[in-house]
Amino acid sequence: MTRAALAFLSIASVLLAGCGGRLPQPFVARASTPPNTATTRAALDSGIVTPAEIALGDSVFNDVDGAGICATCHGRDGAGTGAAPSLRDQQWINGDGSIGFIKGTVYQGVPHPLQHPLPMPPFGHTLTDRQLQAVAAYVYALSHRPSR
Repeated sequence: MTRAALAFLSIASVLLAGCGGRLPQPFVARASTPPNTATTRAALDSGIVTPAEIALGDSVFNDVDGAGICATCHGRDGAGTGAAPSLRDQQWINGDGSIGFIKGTVYQGVPHPLQHPLPMPPFGHTLTDRQLQAVAAYVYALSHRPSR
């Protein structure tokens, strides 16, 4: 086997590990209702996201059995894992936590994470525009708690 082939296989292995060992597949959304939490209410009150976007984003992120394309690394409901950070707090490693930042990160991925071992693959060509906006809305709702 040539060096180029070995290098390709090594890179492919790292990328597959970043996806939980499986290639991203086009996602078919399931209808659900958004969680009724203070975080969700704050995001809705902000006027930035809608309940339908949050519900679709939850479905894409978590899937029915918790094996959604995002939960694979970020954990169920964005709780975080050793592979990827929690998305439920205001501590953003690679940006400001705005909905635009979140959407851009999901679209282009994080090829060189600052604090976690696995790169985040880009999902801009895997998700539809609607799913991309919905995932951003869901993550925004997870991380933007009401002020007290």
